[in-house]
Amino acid sequence: MEGTLLPFRFRDATLEVAEGENVWDHLVGSFYSMETAAARMSTHSERIEAMVQNSEIAANMTSDEVIIFPTKQFEENTEGELTVKVSVVEALGVINDLRGELDDLFDIMDEDEGSLGDYISDWTISVILFAEDPATGRTLVDDLESADSGLQTKAWLRVKTLDGIVPRLRAFVAEQSPGSTE
Repeated sequence: MEGTLLPFRFRDATLEVAEGENVWDHLVGSFYSMETAAARMSTHSERIEAMVQNSEIAANMTSDEVIIFPTKQFEENTEGELTVKVSVVEALGVINDLRGELDDLFDIMDEDEGSLGDYISDWTISVILFAEDPATGRTLVDDLESADSGLQTKAWLRVKTLDGIVPRLRAFVAEQSPGSTE
């Protein structure tokens, strides 16, 4: 978790993790394995791998290189099968486009400073989308799906700024760039 950027409101939550509890489970919730996700979605792992590549499903890799899927991104269809919520697919598309833009920022920086993936990992994205806000108990996905258009508008702004991370990154890169006025 060291070096991973998180929205400010979740930084204190990482300190509240009980002994023996995984910080990611604490923030994001439960996960499905590849096998469970494939079975519950009535598909096969190759289809899910394609969905990961196409930013159609949120996936995280564990330290022992096992791919897992946050359960909060799914809903049951009328047949009882899991599907990825439309709002999650749409948000992942926006985030994927944003990552391309942010890669340009990291090209400005010295290679020793790291890469975008070092700071904005798939774990960061899962926290942004699926962690419950300590103040409201709602996830960003909850707000994206809200009937309240004001909540939806604010939620999409949070997606487009990676919940406040993008402005922090831009400021950091500006400080590090040659010719900075600061």
